[in-house]
Amino acid sequence: MDKDIPSPRRGEMDDDVYPVHLLDNANDYRNLFMSYLFRFKDILDSDKLADSLTKLLEIGDWRKLGGRLRLKEDGQLEIHVSQSFTTQRPAMAFTHDTFSESIETHPLGRGLPQVSGTNSPSVQKLSTDLRPFAGSPSAPKTIKELIDRDAPILSIHVTTFTDSTVVVISWPHVLMDAMGLQALMRNWSLVLNNKAASVSPVLGTQDDILQEADSQIQNNDKRQELAVEKLAPGPLGMAYLVLRFLWLMLWSPGFEERTILLPQRHISQLQAQALGEIAGKDEHEQKPFVSEGDVLAAWAAQILAASQPRGPMTVANFINVRFRLSIFQAAGGEYIQNLLQFVYAPLSLQSLAGPLGPCALSYRKHMAAQSTEEQVLGYLHMQREHVKARKRLRLIFGDAGASMLTVNNLAKIDFFRIVDFAPAVVGEGERLVKGACNGQDASHIKDASHVKQTSRANPPGTIVYYHPLVLNKPSVLTSHFRVLGKDHAGNCWLTGTFPARTWGGFERALESL
Repeated sequence: MDKDIPSPRRGEMDDDVYPVHLLDNANDYRNLFMSYLFRFKDILDSDKLADSLTKLLEIGDWRKLGGRLRLKEDGQLEIHVSQSFTTQRPAMAFTHDTFSESIETHPLGRGLPQVSGTNSPSVQKLSTDLRPFAGSPSAPKTIKELIDRDAPILSIHVTTFTDSTVVVISWPHVLMDAMGLQALMRNWSLVLNNKAASVSPVLGTQDDILQEADSQIQNNDKRQELAVEKLAPGPLGMAYLVLRFLWLMLWSPGFEERTILLPQRHISQLQAQALGEIAGKDEHEQKPFVSEGDVLAAWAAQILAASQPRGPMTVANFINVRFRLSIFQAAGGEYIQNLLQFVYAPLSLQSLAGPLGPCALSYRKHMAAQSTEEQVLGYLHMQREHVKARKRLRLIFGDAGASMLTVNNLAKIDFFRIVDFAPAVVGEGERLVKGACNGQDASHIKDASHVKQTSRANPPGTIVYYHPLVLNKPSVLTSHFRVLGKDHAGNCWLTGTFPARTWGGFERALESL
């Protein structure tokens, strides 16, 4: 361990103690228990998965993720980690189910989106609640349950079918965001591939990097006005919003979660359309640009707007400050914590009802204005002060009369290529089904080398789909749109939670592509 990195202090039973940093302690994160579901078209050795993850959590300050939560006298959380992991006090909770049938025939497995023959755009309704994939219903799903049971922070549940494996990793949101999970999955893959020497160190486990970043703005005499403050509703607006949320709790329009498959050619078509609609007339002028992410967010906002009473909309988009602050550029390691920011794009009725290009450009301009280093530093300072005073994040911005859409673009995380569990593959399910020996069923075969080889889009040990879940699922009061990223076939996977009537708009939009 680097001598400049503070060592964890000692606590009860000679445990190492890691603090839970200020923003991670916010009630907004305390109230969420997350899971990410990863689907493989391979049969994986669960013992190899468990052993390799344990080895990772024994390296340096990766040990923090193998700890238990404790509540201090002042109400703040901290993490206690034993000096060594044992069967009585393991690094994580690891459970495993095996079914002697295909994933497509199992009642829970067939509830997942269809990933075979996916070369056309589609909207797929989840046919069942996927949370049982995360393990026993009695497993901890709250901070209190974790503390009361002295349970590990991380839990892994593996479900093995005759042709597929589903791996679900669960954790309380106070531990990390999705980029923290990406770091975990990437370094887990390294250990599994016998590359433990290449594992990145975990940084900022004792001293909060955001406190250091915050000191920059406090010492800056020329700090900028925070752009998002211009969108803050006044007292009357806040009162209206409270009444509106109460109404939604009583008269929810009925939100449904579905998955969208959008092949690359259709994304390129949408982006080309948008760029054509905003192209400058003067060839000497700098041409405006909108990214695929901008176009997808605007596309979803326009479809939502068309399915509800006419009016403005505020699009709240997650960004990760790891990519926005210079303090992270030469980090040389992983920050396993929550490093998220909301940026808000108020979209007018005219923008929502007009061409796609100008709507995407308006969205992009609002995102850019709130994402500069100075603005991000100001936002973090505002949130830190708010959490100190009220124990929660300040998240309500925008026109009180506008509808709301939350957007989370996870494409940069690229789980489809980051996860590499190839050494744990004991059978390639896709080939076992498509390339059965002499036409016989080969689902029982453990060694894929005995099976006729057929082409597959993704390398063995990589995922074909993933799905974020909230285990202690709260009431849905606003629409959500999530970009998962592109699989090895170039298909973009999207998920959304929208009123049922909005999904008809998505289906019609896909038919017109």
